Amino acid sequence: MKWYFQALKNTFNFKGRARRKEYWMFRLVDFLFLISFFITGFLVAGEKIPEVVGVIPKIYDVLIFIPYLSVSVRRLHDIGKTGWWVLMLVPSKCSLYMGIDVSSRTMTFVSITMLVTSLIGIIILFIFACKDSQKGENKYGFNPIGELL
Repeated sequence: MKWYFQALKNTFNFKGRARRKEYWMFRLVDFLFLISFFITGFLVAGEKIPEVVGVIPKIYDVLIFIPYLSVSVRRLHDIGKTGWWVLMLVPSKCSLYMGIDVSSRTMTFVSITMLVTSLIGIIILFIFACKDSQKGENKYGFNPIGELL
């Protein structure tokens, strides 16, 4: 939880660097919150009202979006990449909230393009998030691991 709150504390800090540990612990707690919200929704609403089940996770997702962007930008800075790479997430967020359904038989060219772009962006950002920190100082600041020693 320490790393989750660390990321929340730095919600509007898009400068500097974030270690892998800060990023992945934030993502883990974020994931656990989402799962707990879905489970709670199913327990409360049951299968009769599937729309209700997704409301709380979507609200949470909107609220946590800026902290997620912030920690992602700082994670990219830690490996020496510009934070603009985060824009690769835009198609996935748009498709999520526009309700693009992969199982639909009437997927349009736009929805297929957004889906493919989303997958490519998510894979690239996942690889970046797994990379080790740049040693020492880079143009985005000091190595956060060095600051802890």
